[in-house]
Formats: sequence, structure tokens, C-alpha cells
Amino acid sequence: MDNLKTILDSNDLTSFTEITNAFFSSAEGFDNKLKLSIAVATIITQSLNLLQSIDKDSFISELRDKLDKVEAAVEASRCIHLDHLRLDEEVRSSLCEDGNATFEVLERDVKEALMRMDNSLRDLILLRDRLPISEVVKNKK
Repeated sequence: MDNLKTILDSNDLTSFTEITNAFFSSAEGFDNKLKLSIAVATIITQSLNLLQSIDKDSFISELRDKLDKVEAAVEASRCIHLDHLRLDEEVRSSLCEDGNATFEVLERDVKEALMRMDNSLRDLILLRDRLPISEVVKNKK
């Protein structure tokens, strides 16, 4: 059996859940019920000990920090794109090419993309601020 750290390092949470389900499903119908009970009780005891040793406040803070970094990166990207769009508009105006249909289509596409980015950022902020931490983790997969 691989150690837990190796399994966690090499799998996402969905895969880990599938591996764990398969691990326990493989014991269905095991004839020696006493041995099975002791093995499962050992797993439960060790799992509870490990779970109780985890500082939950630190990973909630860590996840919030990660979400804040994503939010900041999205906001920085948004600002860069808006600045670029403004510069493009200034260059176009100075060249008297306001009537160019290609520029108008591109500008519309960029504005729509920025609106989608704003909406995604808003959704991320709302998700971070409203959902319990377990839901935030589940939605990150």
C-alpha cells in the first residue's frame, strides 16, 4: 500500500475519493469479520487522530489567501487589458480610423471579454465570501 502522502501528492481530490472508495469496496464480502473490523477500526482511529491534529484555521486562512491571490491576478489582468483597450482607442482616434469595422468588432469582442472577466471575478468573490469552506474546496476541483 502506498503511503497517504504519496497518494495525496499524485492525485486530485476526485481521484483520491475514487481510490478510497475502491479500497474499501474491495473488502466487501471478506470472510474474517473480526480481522476486517479491527483493520477498519485502526483506520478510523488513525484518521481521527490525524484529523484532530490539523489546524483548520490555518488551511481556511491559506485557502482565503490563495483566493485573494487569484482575485488580485484577475484584477491586475483586467486593468492591463482595459489600459490596452484605452490606448488602442486613442491610437485609432489619432489616426482617424474610427469608422473601421474591423476595429469596432475587435473592440466589441474585447469589451465583452472584459465583461466576462468582471463577472467571473465577481462570482469568485461571492463564492469566497458566501460558501462554507468545504464547498469552496469542492468547487475548485
